[in-house]
Amino acid sequence: MFSLVRNIRQCFNKQLYCYSSNNIVNRNKHFYTKTHEYINFIEKDIVRIGITNYAKKTLGNLVYIELSDIDIELEKYEELATLESVKATGGMYAPANGTIISHNEELVNDIDKYNMVSSEIDAWLIEYKLDNEIDKDLLLSKGEYDIFITKKE
Repeated sequence: MFSLVRNIRQCFNKQLYCYSSNNIVNRNKHFYTKTHEYINFIEKDIVRIGITNYAKKTLGNLVYIELSDIDIELEKYEELATLESVKATGGMYAPANGTIISHNEELVNDIDKYNMVSSEIDAWLIEYKLDNEIDKDLLLSKGEYDIFITKKE
């Protein structure tokens, strides 16, 4: 029992997953980055990545989305996507080494629909298989991200 409590406690130290008795204890599966991506964990090593609502608002309505190819292996910080709006062009970057395993074709092929999606979780663009863990210092909670963007404004 003591080791289970210790393992659960460790999860709250900004770790993504802790293992105890074949159970995964997941503290939070939705994170943000300072480069304005959000990362939603589907499994321990599978994430869906998109841009934050703040980034969508800053860019304005997108007119073009170019995604890196499926099955391409990328290193941490390599560009996953280029997003163009009438205001600016922005990028979306890999949070760790890994491989693109799918695109959200429904939204990529209908940019107007993408522009109307308000939920970050539903507006993912790339599903990505991680080769290794994401650096915990790269990830921000919703509260941390809100403070970060408030300081930028």
